[in-house]
Amino acid sequence: MNSELYERIVLHGGKRGCKEYVPASSLRVGDILILKRSQRVPADLLLLHANDPTGSVFVATDQLDGETNWKVRYF
Repeated sequence: MNSELYERIVLHGGKRGCKEYVPASSLRVGDILILKRSQRVPADLLLLHANDPTGSVFVATDQLDGETNWKVRYF
């Protein structure tokens, strides 16, 4: 899982605002990620935006709490 690549927005330096792919082991607090459909994440995240017009996303928490049903979240 630590070697899986995630798309991160660069916040510092000359490439500020560009996107880069980094392994999960390189993720740090404050990183902004772009997630794709059905992509698992290796950490707690704060959802800032979703493409769904209703502002909803479905989240699977089976690896956290063992529940296999999907939970809908709105923001």
